[in-house]
Amino acid sequence: MAGTQLAGSQKALRVICIIMMILAVIVAALGALMIFGGGLLTGQTIDVQGQAMDAAAAANMVGIGLIVGAVIDFFIALLGAHGAKHPGKLGLFKIICIIGAVLSIVGVIVAVLQGQYNSVFSNAVMALLQVICAGLAIKISNHAVYAA
Repeated sequence: MAGTQLAGSQKALRVICIIMMILAVIVAALGALMIFGGGLLTGQTIDVQGQAMDAAAAANMVGIGLIVGAVIDFFIALLGAHGAKHPGKLGLFKIICIIGAVLSIVGVIVAVLQGQYNSVFSNAVMALLQVICAGLAIKISNHAVYAA
């Protein structure tokens, strides 16, 4: 199937995964900016739930978290883009997407219950992307099974 024309669902999955890879690179760059720019905040403090925290340390922690998350997202998107061309290799991608969708939906519920409406949108978008990717991966896998 690698040399043949991709079906519509395969093209859609590949495009979504490429967009996710681009976003992961942007997020990793922002994380690096937080880490290297955090030195400008030396001596500053921020209020974190009623306690003072060094702003430079907070920027470093956020930056590291962004980079780690971006690397994981890039790897997942890479699995999906590869699996779009090779449907037999979509198993791990489907599982990750389903787990990610469930966790994102739980994140939306928790954010609403805690009144943190700023993270509802991002969790909802991630849940939607994960559901779409899982659905496309399942459709591609089922089509590959029936075509064989």
